[in-house]
Amino acid sequence: MATTLEEIRKQFVPRVTQEDIARLADLPLSTYRNAEKGKNVSYTTAKAILFAVNAIKRDRGEEELGHVEELGLALV
Repeated sequence: MATTLEEIRKQFVPRVTQEDIARLADLPLSTYRNAEKGKNVSYTTAKAILFAVNAIKRDRGEEELGHVEELGLALV
């Protein structure tokens, strides 16, 4: 079952990898993968992922997300 974050990433065309978002968020790949798998993440990590996703959306002329909750992450 895909998480909201995974669904968001897979909607990007051209394709965006987990590595791309982790790099933009300045996070270890393992941290991003855990977030995408639905494991608990800190609010700071969620904000970094939101920033990265919104940077991609902004570059593509897409509407940005407004809140970390829209990523569907398990926040601690």
